Amino acid sequence: MAVPTDAVAEVPTGVDLADAAALPMAGVTALRTVRSRDILGRRVLITGAAGGVGRYAVQLAALGGAHVIASVGSPARAQGLAELGASQVVVGLTGIDRPIDLILDKVGGPQLAAAWALLAEGGVIRTIGSASEEAAVFEPYSLFSLSRPKRSAPSATPTPTPPAPTSPLSSSSSPKAASPRKSPTAAPGKKSNPPPKLSSPAR
Repeated sequence: MAVPTDAVAEVPTGVDLADAAALPMAGVTALRTVRSRDILGRRVLITGAAGGVGRYAVQLAALGGAHVIASVGSPARAQGLAELGASQVVVGLTGIDRPIDLILDKVGGPQLAAAWALLAEGGVIRTIGSASEEAAVFEPYSLFSLSRPKRSAPSATPTPTPPAPTSPLSSSSSPKAASPRKSPTAAPGKKSNPPPKLSSPAR
């Protein structure tokens, strides 16, 4: 089998091959989601951070210069996450008081719906699991918003009507009224011929 050299890695001594083969399942998943947007100087929330994908994501996001918030299910699950690079470790979503730029959610369910409300403007959420095995139910109209278009307020004084445009061929600015046509009259001393009579068709 021939593969590119950048697609293989040497297994360190002491690491079982079965364990090494499982590394891409968690590591690559975390890597791809962390790389989904620019995270330098941004706030990144990782739910289910105590799991395999979560721990990799915490390390990668911290290496990328993000402010990492690791969310776990219980205080006991928070052990070691600060040492991996988490700036803040919370249980659930308690204690998050500022908008989030990127959310890597591995829990799903009601927590996913609640995390949606924490997104900053232009923020991104990536769902990479559903550890809760519960449905995520979003409030109606929470996934989008409709804003009324801005309208100018009516003027307090009536706007004067502009004058009608005039033809450049006219000699004055105001159009002249057309003089009514006069019916032809007979000359003096002459009788005018009566108009011809129309004959009706024979029946």
